[in-house]
Amino acid sequence: MSFVVGFLSFVFAVDCALLIGIVLLQPHQGEGLAVAFGGGGGGDSFFGTKAISAAARITVILAAVFIGLALFLNMKFMRPQHGLMTGEKTPNKIEQPPGPPPGTPPGEGGSDKEAGS
Repeated sequence: MSFVVGFLSFVFAVDCALLIGIVLLQPHQGEGLAVAFGGGGGGDSFFGTKAISAAARITVILAAVFIGLALFLNMKFMRPQHGLMTGEKTPNKIEQPPGPPPGTPPGEGGSDKEAGS
């Protein structure tokens, strides 16, 4: 099992490096997210007539592999921690020593020494 984790971690690291490189090598198009939501772009829609470049296709593939490996490695091979998702009960509250009720002014009620003096 450790071989699988090591191999997938290696593939994940290579994918990260390739994804960074391909994003940095792409030319700036100056459109940003505005195209995805219908603004800018000179009349072409996000799914319109522009052909997607090879660099953009590689970026989409590498991003999908990155997200898939990140989720798979996290879900399958990480040790569970204490928390809500492990099904363990949380420890009980720590008992506080008895004292005056909340809101009691200092010096009034609470200790036996003051009652006897």
